[in-house]
Amino acid sequence: MTSYYPAFLDITNRLCIVVGGGKVAEAKILQLLEYKCLISVISPRITPCILSWVENGRISWESRPYESGDIANAFLVIAATDSAKVNIIISKEADLHKVLLNTVDNPILSNFIAPAIVRRGPVTLAISTNGTSPALARKFRECLSESPLLEYADLAPLLSQVRKQVRSNGWKVSPDIWQKLITPELLSMIKSGREKEAKANLLKNLSQESTS
Repeated sequence: MTSYYPAFLDITNRLCIVVGGGKVAEAKILQLLEYKCLISVISPRITPCILSWVENGRISWESRPYESGDIANAFLVIAATDSAKVNIIISKEADLHKVLLNTVDNPILSNFIAPAIVRRGPVTLAISTNGTSPALARKFRECLSESPLLEYADLAPLLSQVRKQVRSNGWKVSPDIWQKLITPELLSMIKSGREKEAKANLLKNLSQESTS
C-alpha cells in the first residue's frame, strides 16, 4: 500500500486545471475557489453552476475534450472525467511534466490524494486513510466536526497574537509550555468574550515560564 506524505500547499495564483465538467468536477472547483488559485476547466460540457462561475469571471473554460499537452504548465490537476482512457492519458502526462495530479476515486492514477477536511476558523484538520476508504475518512470528519475539542480552534487568533509578542519580547518558551497553557479555562475566557483578560493571563504565565 502506498504511504502518502501529508502536506499543505500554497496554490495562490498558481494554475490549477480541472478536467471534467460534471457534479464531481463542480465540487472540486468549489473547494479550489477558496484558495485564490487560477482555475481552468477543460470539458465539452459543464454544469449550470460551473457556467455561472465562468460567466462571473471566477474561472476559465475550454469547451472541448482534453488534448495532449493541456496540463504541461499546470501546478495542480484534478481529473474528474468519466473516461478511464482519458484519465490514464492525463496520469501519464502528469508524470511527464511533473505535475501534481488527483484522479477522483482512483489513487493508482494519482500522485496525491485529497483528504477529508474539517475547518474552523484558521484551523484545518486533514484526514486520510491512504486512499483505502474515503467513506471512513468522511466518518472521521463527521465525528471531529461534532467534537467539543474543535472549539479549541477558537484560540488560534489569540495564540497567534501572543506568539508574535513572545518573539518580540525575546522570550524562549518550549512547545510543551505552550501546550500546557492551552487550557479549558483559557478557552472559556474566549467563549465568554473576555479576550483581553485571556491575553493578559496567557502573557503573564508565559513570562513566568520563559527561560530568558
